[in-house]
Amino acid sequence: MEMILEEVKKYEVCKMNLLAYRIQIIGMLSIRIIEETKKTSISNARKYFKRFCEKYPFLQEFEKEVLANFEEYISNKKIAE
Repeated sequence: MEMILEEVKKYEVCKMNLLAYRIQIIGMLSIRIIEETKKTSISNARKYFKRFCEKYPFLQEFEKEVLANFEEYISNKKIAE
C-alpha cells in the first residue's frame, strides 16, 4: 500500500509541474503577442498566433488561453485610458 501511495504522490507532483509549465508557456506567449502586435487588435493577435503556430504546431493547444489573455489586456487598457 505504501508503494501505491508513493506513486500517487509522484503523480500529483508531476501533474502540478505540468500545470505550472502550461501556465508559464501561456504567459510567455501572451507577452510575446502583446509585444509583437504593438498592442493593437485581437485580429492582429490571431494572425500573429496562427503564423507562430505554423512554425510550432504543438502551440495550437494554447490558442484559446493566449488570445483570451490578449483580449483581457486590450479591455483593461481601454478601461485605463
